[in-house]
Amino acid sequence: MNKNSRLFWAGTYAATLYWFLSEMFTPMLSLYVSGLNFSIIQISIIFAAQTFVPFLFTIQIGYIADRIGQQNMLVLGAAFMILGSLLLLFYDSFFIFIIVQTLVGIGHIAVWLSSQTIVTFVGGGSREKAIARMSFFTAFGQLAGPLFGSLIYGAFNFTFVFISYMALSFALLAVFLIMPKNAKEPSDTTPSSAGDTSNVNSSAANTTTANVSITQEEKPRFSFIGSYKVGGQLYLSNSGIQAATMISFSLAFILFIRVTYLPIYLKELSYTPDQISLLIALWSLASIIIRPFAARLIEGYGRTRTTGAALLISLVGLLGFTILPNQMGIILSIIFVGIGTGLNQPLAISLLSKSTSKQNRGLGMGLRLMSNRMANWVCPLALGATSQIVGLTLSFAVVTLPLALVSLYSMKLLGKLKDPQVNYTKE
Repeated sequence: MNKNSRLFWAGTYAATLYWFLSEMFTPMLSLYVSGLNFSIIQISIIFAAQTFVPFLFTIQIGYIADRIGQQNMLVLGAAFMILGSLLLLFYDSFFIFIIVQTLVGIGHIAVWLSSQTIVTFVGGGSREKAIARMSFFTAFGQLAGPLFGSLIYGAFNFTFVFISYMALSFALLAVFLIMPKNAKEPSDTTPSSAGDTSNVNSSAANTTTANVSITQEEKPRFSFIGSYKVGGQLYLSNSGIQAATMISFSLAFILFIRVTYLPIYLKELSYTPDQISLLIALWSLASIIIRPFAARLIEGYGRTRTTGAALLISLVGLLGFTILPNQMGIILSIIFVGIGTGLNQPLAISLLSKSTSKQNRGLGMGLRLMSNRMANWVCPLALGATSQIVGLTLSFAVVTLPLALVSLYSMKLLGKLKDPQVNYTKE
């Protein structure tokens, strides 16, 4: 394989395996925790723990990844995932669940950030196509994960699900076998999207290694507080990043419902674990089916209209969980949110990659994923609080309104870009 192929398959392999593991682990953990003697508030805190610390340190993770190399950061992430799942095999107290979720959450953010960033280093004008293809493959991971988790649970128990998660996390190390060795990547010396005027976003070097390791001469020494400053400067000066992070917030909020409160909601409606896994997989299947049409939709209607329509479809589906709680209504709602989130995931990644230089790609991805983790942190707390007041069924409708406002604001930001089009087909 040539260098671009190796970069694509390394990132796509890691990203697909990440989603497979995440979608296998989190829904099963949701069902496992709901069967223990925890209150809805305690369950909300356990869910939020997976994203709170990662939310605080996402910028630092992206900042460090730009220096030590994306594949090295990916290995660190795998180590956190293994450690967290190992603890889960021996303890099941409330505070241990918080520690487990924190470790697993840090591991997830490191692996997902690194795998996405590796794919964005594909050169030769193939970046957009590579991102679209990666998103297509990751949807298969999202589809297979809950099905595999349900299969293991049905044959054994929750403990074997967690053991499988830990064992398969080691497979992330195979990225080292796929990545190109000591290859040179041309630098991005100009921003690739209108609105990117930050000096922070300018290139600091002529070349980078294939594992995207940045030297001290190319980057200032790492500073915990300084990384927030650099990230803030990049965010405030770049309307493309602002739009991508707001879109990602809405997307991540809805996606986190799929693996947290949706399983609990379906369990309350008397669905079995196997049926719940199939419905979660249906969400991923809808995403798989729609993604090949993303290019034509964008070329025909533009990025802004396509993104707006996808967000609207997602919100309609989310509202459907409240107003159509029967079996057919649940299926239709899941298909709607699957289509909407399936379109928006590659759109957000592509927009961010076009809005950052290669030397700041990890930091840019960190900003996007910081928005994701903020949504994942707010999601369980918001749904937990509203569930205490109006019940879980109505809580889906309650959170739809603020999500609609966030979506409208992201559309406003996206409309400011002079070049909102993304072409998935041209090299």
